[in-house]
Amino acid sequence: MGVVTITPSKGNQIGSIWSTDKNVLDFSEDFYLSTYLNFEDGRDKSGDGMAFLLQAVTAEPVWFTNGAESLGYLGKQRDDKTVGIPNSLAIEFDLFGNKADFDGWFDRGISNDFYNQHIAYLWPGDANAYENWSAWLNTQRAVEHHQTIDQLLTVGKWVKLEINWQAAEKN
Repeated sequence: MGVVTITPSKGNQIGSIWSTDKNVLDFSEDFYLSTYLNFEDGRDKSGDGMAFLLQAVTAEPVWFTNGAESLGYLGKQRDDKTVGIPNSLAIEFDLFGNKADFDGWFDRGISNDFYNQHIAYLWPGDANAYENWSAWLNTQRAVEHHQTIDQLLTVGKWVKLEINWQAAEKN
């Protein structure tokens, strides 16, 4: 066991961690995953957030789409013809609420007392999960969040992520 720093506290950083062919999950079997996440203390030190993705095995896996408000896994904010990582389910740990024209609208509809920080699950590769509209001669987009948990995440404490898949129940 150890600690992995995916990206240091610097601007314009992206990163990802992938499993190997020996660690592929079989959704026809029960499984349990557990990890801890730490987003440092203070919003000024944190980035936009991160997402934990489960992606179906494909011939050419996609590991990154776009930075900033899309957190590396969603479609482009101003291009309604793009979707995020295909055949995937994401658990999003969003540290920056994107709810205005200058930073994108992906988090439209999320409003809380925690600087719009939240946890939710999303379907990044599903075109139907995106709402598109035109404003100021630009395409604008929001993405559908499911079971949103409003939570201040930039407090310097470890957050436990547990996934307990029950194959018979498919949840």
